[in-house]
Amino acid sequence: MWKGFRNCGTMSSDAPPAEQKQQPQEQEEKTNEEEEQKKSEDKKEIEDEEREQMLNAENRDRDGGGGGDGQQPEVGGVQKMRRVLEESDHEPQSAGKKKIPIGGIRIPGFLRSRSREKTKEGELDGEEAKDLLQQESGQQPQADGAGGGEGDTPRRPKLLPNPFAKKKEHELGAAGLASMETLDDSSAAVQDDGMESVKLDMDEKPDPEKSGADEASKQDWRQRLRHLSKFRLIIGGVALFVILLIIIVVIAASGPRRAPPVSHLIDGIYVQAVTGCGPVHGLVEEGAHVFRGIPYARQPVGDRRWQPAQLLQHLADCWNGTLRAVKEAPPCLQRLPNGTWFGSEDCLHLDLVTPRVTYDGQLPVIVLVGADTMLGPSPSALRTPSPELSRTREVVFVRPGFRLGPIGLLAAHPLSTSSRRHTSGNYALSDLIAALTWIQHNIHNFGGDPKAVTILAHRAGATMVTALATSKQAQKLFARAWLSSGSAIFPGQPLSESERESMTYLRRIRACEDNLTAECLQSVDASELVELLPPEWEPRQPGLPNPDNSTPEIHQWLVLDGHILQRHVYEVLNENNVSVKMVIGTTAHSEGSDELHQRYKDWQINNETVKQLEQSEVGRKGLAEEAVRRYGTSWPGIASLVSDVRTVCPLLHLARQTVPPIPFYVVKQPRGEIADVDVDVDAILGRYIPRNTEQRRYVTAMQQVFYRFVAQGELRRREGGQQVLLIEQDANPSNEYPDCDMWLSKDIVPRYGRVD
Repeated sequence: MWKGFRNCGTMSSDAPPAEQKQQPQEQEEKTNEEEEQKKSEDKKEIEDEEREQMLNAENRDRDGGGGGDGQQPEVGGVQKMRRVLEESDHEPQSAGKKKIPIGGIRIPGFLRSRSREKTKEGELDGEEAKDLLQQESGQQPQADGAGGGEGDTPRRPKLLPNPFAKKKEHELGAAGLASMETLDDSSAAVQDDGMESVKLDMDEKPDPEKSGADEASKQDWRQRLRHLSKFRLIIGGVALFVILLIIIVVIAASGPRRAPPVSHLIDGIYVQAVTGCGPVHGLVEEGAHVFRGIPYARQPVGDRRWQPAQLLQHLADCWNGTLRAVKEAPPCLQRLPNGTWFGSEDCLHLDLVTPRVTYDGQLPVIVLVGADTMLGPSPSALRTPSPELSRTREVVFVRPGFRLGPIGLLAAHPLSTSSRRHTSGNYALSDLIAALTWIQHNIHNFGGDPKAVTILAHRAGATMVTALATSKQAQKLFARAWLSSGSAIFPGQPLSESERESMTYLRRIRACEDNLTAECLQSVDASELVELLPPEWEPRQPGLPNPDNSTPEIHQWLVLDGHILQRHVYEVLNENNVSVKMVIGTTAHSEGSDELHQRYKDWQINNETVKQLEQSEVGRKGLAEEAVRRYGTSWPGIASLVSDVRTVCPLLHLARQTVPPIPFYVVKQPRGEIADVDVDVDAILGRYIPRNTEQRRYVTAMQQVFYRFVAQGELRRREGGQQVLLIEQDANPSNEYPDCDMWLSKDIVPRYGRVD
């Protein structure tokens, strides 16, 4: 029995040859079955079956073909691969079949390509094939002569994961064979071990990346287009929105915008601009550009004296080459309060300050018109401002020179008869019209906007600009006017009456005593014309109003000439025929002059302040005690009383009488003891030097109010009736200015208002 058991053990360990011959047939049947399952779409199920078959084969090999010689039993899949290689060595290669390299063998579910060095026949040598078989079976490659011991256990072959199992075959396409050689005409053949060998086509060599990617991309795009067709409305709406957005961006980009500063520097210090008469050179100062002495009209000399200003319309009136506008032109001929005179008739020039020289015309323009009286001095407080102010406020300043006194305002019969229009006088107004016309034609070359011109006028200059705003010739030349401390008394007499009053003056000119014609008067030296003015034409500093019977007649320089001024200023303002937006204002102590201050000191020394009040028109109407109660007897009180009677209340009355009412302001912030006549324009032009917090707040408030008007054409006002804007540390609107009501009710205002 024990012997029989030993024989049985021997038989089980050494399998008979017949049983070994049947194994290839069984494996071939299983391989065919695997090939049929390989064709199914479920890759995952095929992979599981292949794993089970390989495990069964391994168990059979372990049970049936033991390593009697001490070698480790081979895995079934490895045995199959070795037999395939051995058969390929002995079988002749058919003519129509091409040899398959090792790189063409693909494990199911995963594409593996290996590059091996080939022999002369194009096949791998035995040692390399053996190493490859050991790697595929999960064994480590052994060195020469090394074999597996009896105690070594066989290792299962590793089944690599298949990341492409769920992908369709057309998605892999030829891209999976990108690293392999071209395929044979026949399809891939499945070997009996479950591995799929690929036959390569050596005749045709298409680019697998291009052909496979093109086919995949075509099918992929078709699928995407089918999906996108379901969202046609949404896609159309988005496309329409994008188109509209592009149109809006294009329109916004092509619209008006502020151009960057354009540099026209020459030699590092000069800046060039263009005018209707040719190029001009200015200077760069404090980050801005300054042009001085640019002619804006033909100079009124020789036979052009006492002629309206003539524009530069001919080449003969212009300059050759480039004009160096770097020096200030001489002021127009004028007379000072002490009787001296200075200036020239060759004075129709202007100074210009701009932050940048561009040609788009976007900056507001401020024209400065200043004169203390109709004789001078001018420009007085409205001299050309600093370039820094122009740069920080982003505005263009223009200050034109204009004729004054007898040279600029004389209305006389000899002059009227020699004129083509048979009129005379108001030559200064014609100068301003010519300067404003030049600005309309040229200011865009200096960065200014001709549609945003504001005139800042002071004292006698404000009187002239108020009259100019009612002239049809000038209304379209500027948009706004800020009128500071002007006169409320305007001419009401016809030209003939003014000509008759001028005869007293003409008889004083001895050179033309026997030949009183325009030609003779034009030949007289200009200095003699200024020195021979009658004393009653001299400007007088107003004080307390005298009684009616002792009031001297005051000469009115402006005249209704029938050309520039055709109607009384009040009539035009009351009819709402003025297109210019205006602001009228003054300071609380605008008439607090040095002369009035000296008189007050004399009154104080002699204790005659109340006595002077009683002797004036104020006392004659029985208002002396009321005036003392309201104003007191101090210097600020007397300055305020005289200013109310002469300037503040007459201007407030003028503002209220217009249709619609003109905005009105009063500055009450003192500079020293009083709010002098220049305190408002000095703050506007940056010349007011604040010394404490209250004064700094005042400068800020004054500039905010003014430059808001320049930019927007309005003041900060509450809705309702006529208001007075009181400007101290802040700008506060008030319903009334109460002291003026008393003077208006007693017929002192505007009767005794100041006359320029």
